[in-house]
Amino acid sequence: MLNTAQKFERAFDRFDEQDPCFKLDLQYTEWHVILNENEEMILESDGKPKRELKTFDGKPTSADWNNVRLFASLLQVFYELTLKVSGSLYVTSNTFAHEISYIHTILKEWQQSDDIDVYSMGIRMKNKFDKYWGDPEKMNKLLYIAVVLDPRHKLDFVEFMLIELYGDEKGAKVGKIIKDTLFALYKNYKEKMEPQCGTSIVSSIPESVGNDNTPTNMSDLKRQSIIAKYKKQKAQVFGDGNMSELDKYLNEIVEEYCDTFDILGWWKQNCHRFPILSQIARDVLAIPISTVASESAFSTSGRVLDCFRSSLTPKVVESLICTQDWLRLSLQSLNVEEILEDMEKLENDHNGLVFFDNTGDIMINAI
Repeated sequence: MLNTAQKFERAFDRFDEQDPCFKLDLQYTEWHVILNENEEMILESDGKPKRELKTFDGKPTSADWNNVRLFASLLQVFYELTLKVSGSLYVTSNTFAHEISYIHTILKEWQQSDDIDVYSMGIRMKNKFDKYWGDPEKMNKLLYIAVVLDPRHKLDFVEFMLIELYGDEKGAKVGKIIKDTLFALYKNYKEKMEPQCGTSIVSSIPESVGNDNTPTNMSDLKRQSIIAKYKKQKAQVFGDGNMSELDKYLNEIVEEYCDTFDILGWWKQNCHRFPILSQIARDVLAIPISTVASESAFSTSGRVLDCFRSSLTPKVVESLICTQDWLRLSLQSLNVEEILEDMEKLENDHNGLVFFDNTGDIMINAI
C-alpha cells in the first residue's frame, strides 16, 4: 500500500489545489502540550501539563512522504520474508535459522538508529520478537533439527547461531539440548528401522564347523573367525565397530551454500548412505514453518461454499479446489482453440458409433 501511495504523490498535491473538500476530509484533532516562550511546559494547578486541542488539515507534507519512503523500505524486508516462509510448494522448515537471525540483526540495527521513528518502531518490534522467539528453550526443537538436516549448515551452524542470538552461556546450553534431542531422535528411529540382531558371527562359527569339514570351508571359517574376533575387540575398545550414520553425516564437509539448493533431491540421492537419517529428514522437513498455507486452504473452501452453493457434496468441493490448484500450477498455458478442436473430434467420433440394446437390435445409428 505504501509503495502504491508513493506513485501518486503529485496526485495528492493536485487534490489539494482542485478539491476544496480534500483538507476537510483529512482533518484530524490531537491534544498538544502548551509551551511557553522558553519552550517549557505550562502546568495546571494540580501539576499536570496544560494541554489544548489542535486541528490539523491532514494534508501529506514532504516530511510525511519521506517517512512513507523510509517505512516502505523497512517493511519491504518483512514482506519478502512473509512470502518466503509461507510457501507451500517447497521446504520451509530448514530456512528457520536464517530468517530468525536476519530479523534479529535488522531489529538490532533499528534500535541503534538515530531516527526517532525507526528507533521507536525497532523497540516495539523487538518486544514482539522476544515474546515469541526470546526464549529458545520453549521453542519446538524440531525446527532446529530441520536446520541440522540441511547439509549446507548442520549442527555447527545451529550452535553458532544460538550463541550469536542468545549469548555464550544460554546459547551453549540450548545447543547441548538440541544435540541431545537429535541423538535421541536418531536412536528412536534406528530402533524402529533396524531389525534386532540374533546371534553373533562368532557364536555361530562352531555350529557351522560341525556341518562341513572340507578343507576349503574350514579355511574360510578360520578366516571369518579371525575377522570376527578383530571386530569384537574393536567394539570393546571403541564402544562400536562403526560410526553411526549421524556421526558420519555431521563429520562430513558441508555443501556449498546456494539459494537454488534442492534439499529434498540431496536426501533422495544420499538415502542409500543415510537410510535412517533420510527417513528423519522426510518427516521433519515436511513441517511447515508457517500456518499461512493451511489457513489459506480453509479460506479457499469458504469461497467455494457460499450461500448460493451450500449444497455441494464434500467430494465435489474437493474436486473444485484441487482442479483450481492444478490449473494454477500448470507450467503450460491452456490453448482454448486446441481444446475446442479436440472436443469437436470427440463429438464426431461419438456420432459415428452404433449402439445396440440387450436383444441385439440397433438403437441409435447416428452417421
